[in-house]
Amino acid sequence: MFSAYRREPATGRFALLHNRNRILTAFRGKRKEVDSGFRIVEDLPPRIARARAGLFPQFQQCIAEKKRVHLKLDKLIVENTTYAYDELQKKPVRVDE
Repeated sequence: MFSAYRREPATGRFALLHNRNRILTAFRGKRKEVDSGFRIVEDLPPRIARARAGLFPQFQQCIAEKKRVHLKLDKLIVENTTYAYDELQKKPVRVDE
């Protein structure tokens, strides 16, 4: 029996990365229009989750400065410059590719 008040997680696994990205992109687009009462998130490995948590303050700062910025796995890309979180220094560091 389904109840709108139950908050039980559902897990999905995709055979193709393209399908996963299509679902996430569609959800993110709709999320801005209406509050659906549910959310879709990626279940990331702990190493990537820690890196993103360390990069998030710089991510927010870049958004406030209206820079082009996005996260790609454990990297932060700010207008074609890549940063990674250094756990020893506890700060984002520039990565030269």
